[in-house]
Amino acid sequence: MLPSDPDARVIFIPQQDLFLVPFPALQDASGTYLIERHTLLTAPSIQVLALTRQQRLQLSSQQPIQNPNTKRQTVLVVGNPVMPRVAPVPGAPKQPLPPLPGAEAEARAIAPLFNAHPLTGRQATKAMIVQQMPQARLIHLATHGLLDDIRGLGSAIALAPSSNDSGLLTAEEIAGHETAS
Repeated sequence: MLPSDPDARVIFIPQQDLFLVPFPALQDASGTYLIERHTLLTAPSIQVLALTRQQRLQLSSQQPIQNPNTKRQTVLVVGNPVMPRVAPVPGAPKQPLPPLPGAEAEARAIAPLFNAHPLTGRQATKAMIVQQMPQARLIHLATHGLLDDIRGLGSAIALAPSSNDSGLLTAEEIAGHETAS
């Protein structure tokens, strides 16, 4: 059922436990990896896939494509921000997500490779990250991700909260369709 054209894209939109499947590592009966024969893409939801397509079409009709190296020069590295508080289940009291000391070590190890300064702990606020994202040519986030499998655009990245926001950066905010919360 897979396309015979190697340039055709195979898009996976996993749900629940299927997010744990390493699709590129799957092999066919002859031992050939899926990624060797197909261009693979993964989207957290059909809404995100549609949104990115819509944005790409809008951008291509409005602006000429720029060389990504002319505008975006920085590398943004984030690891183990002070964790926001979230309800483990709807209606339950909010609790802080557990810290990720290994994620901080990861960010500190990766940042020098790109001559970047890692943002960790209280420095890794949602406001700081959102401000730096447009200038970044590469973004590395070592933190918790929260999946909203009901409304994919509600999925979020955990960043340090501030007095102005919860610290949760949603897919919807990244796509530019809602103001920061």
